[in-house]
Amino acid sequence: IKNYRKAYPDVKIYLEYFNHNRLKQHLLNKECDLIFTTQDDLYDTSKIAFTKLVDGYFCALVPVGNELSRHSELTLDSFEQQNLILLNENWCPPEQLKLQRLLQNSYPDLETTFVDNVAVANTMVEAGLGITVMPNFISCTNRQFFKMIPLDYSVSLAYGTGTLVQLPSDAASDFIKWLVKYDTFA
Repeated sequence: IKNYRKAYPDVKIYLEYFNHNRLKQHLLNKECDLIFTTQDDLYDTSKIAFTKLVDGYFCALVPVGNELSRHSELTLDSFEQQNLILLNENWCPPEQLKLQRLLQNSYPDLETTFVDNVAVANTMVEAGLGITVMPNFISCTNRQFFKMIPLDYSVSLAYGTGTLVQLPSDAASDFIKWLVKYDTFA
């Protein structure tokens, strides 16, 4: 975004941090020009076009002091006897919700805390309060406090932008073209 602003200083950029459903509704109500989202989150609407920026996979954020932080890959069985920090349903894209429910159903005795956004999940992991699962393309701060470990869980994930199919704004179209060209996510 910083580099885009240098190239296009007349374009106004305003970022909002909402749950997935609210973001989609803002776009559908024409209250914004585009949203950043996962492809699976747009399964329920044909009015939003998706442009993929990056492919991804699920990983676990594990506090550095946790015994699992020494692993290079984790299976779902690894979470038995662990405290899990999971996103509540409003903040959870469909594939992540499916993974979270699988973990809960497979290990009903897990100690689980639900949070309402990624930043809170990250903060709780950094504080050593548990482990969270999320797509690897989610930006995390302070990685000195946790290790991001891939999960042995095969599912296709894609992250990108959503715009209205009919009448996307010129600014949004230009920004997406610039993102794809700039390849910031590679």
